[in-house]
Amino acid sequence: MKELQLVKIFFAATLCFLLIYVFWQRGNYSLKKSFAGSDIEAIWQEGDRICHLKNPYSRIHVEGSGIKKPPVYLPGFYLGSCLISKALGINTFREWIKLWTVANTALGLILGLILFLYGLYSGRFVPACIVLVLWTLGRWSLHSLASNQINMPALIPFALALMLYKRNQTISLLLLGLSLSIKQIAVFTAPVFVLYGLSTLKDSYKDSLKKAFRRAFYIIIIPLLITLPFLVDDFSGVLLSISYSAERASDLKALRVAETTGISPALQSMLMYFTMLLVYLDSLKGRYSLSALVSLVMLVFVTLNRVVFTQYLLWALLPLAVLYLSDAKDSRTEVKP
Repeated sequence: MKELQLVKIFFAATLCFLLIYVFWQRGNYSLKKSFAGSDIEAIWQEGDRICHLKNPYSRIHVEGSGIKKPPVYLPGFYLGSCLISKALGINTFREWIKLWTVANTALGLILGLILFLYGLYSGRFVPACIVLVLWTLGRWSLHSLASNQINMPALIPFALALMLYKRNQTISLLLLGLSLSIKQIAVFTAPVFVLYGLSTLKDSYKDSLKKAFRRAFYIIIIPLLITLPFLVDDFSGVLLSISYSAERASDLKALRVAETTGISPALQSMLMYFTMLLVYLDSLKGRYSLSALVSLVMLVFVTLNRVVFTQYLLWALLPLAVLYLSDAKDSRTEVKP
């Protein structure tokens, strides 16, 4: 038995060393790239505007329909970028991108290790190793890191929200809100977190409604507090900028459903929302694990949304990874009354 434990420790240590080496090389590769004109430069510019006490969301009124790369995310990352730049005296994108490349690479590795440790905690060593390799060395994760997108800082709280829902629902919901405040890709999963297992509780309709509102409050509070100053200053600018992401061009044009089937974009959107509604209704019963339902919602989003980017696939794969790593006894989340 001790020999088996030593083999596991040696294998895990070797695997972690390999991943650290690969991520080190990945970081060096990204440091040599120029990100001028990229999405990440636009994101830095929004943070820089906040540093100069400007509302980045007001830009859409000035530039109108011809606006390029508007601030399509909630301001969590923009604010963080501004605060770190101020604290470290960073004034140029060239300085900032070096710091962000290192930080983003580290966050990618940290997320892989979180998944690995979660698998070990669930007593699933082999699945933990499989997920660690696939998540950290898979093309979708590496593509996100190579483009320096802000997925990793949003995916980490999203993963923790899935892992902690059964053990500490309040913290789980707050973490989901934190993820949304950085990058709101997972916004369509929020109803699953709110409605999960409500019909299985021996409560009156009124009590169940109160529980749903309380869960929704915990999800909304962090994004609301972070966005409130910008909403007060320019409510329409925030809404127009964020909604712009629903109309921008995809990077997977060959996979547009409307173009390959003849279905109108409006009908395609209705089909997506209707399918998601079915998942939401099913989540009331709590028959399947939270991670399975969340993954299903994200798969519906990636499959049927009018706009699709390569990075979206990460958000559908992460809940599947968490589901695979969960203890078999934990496959269905128990909801506390």
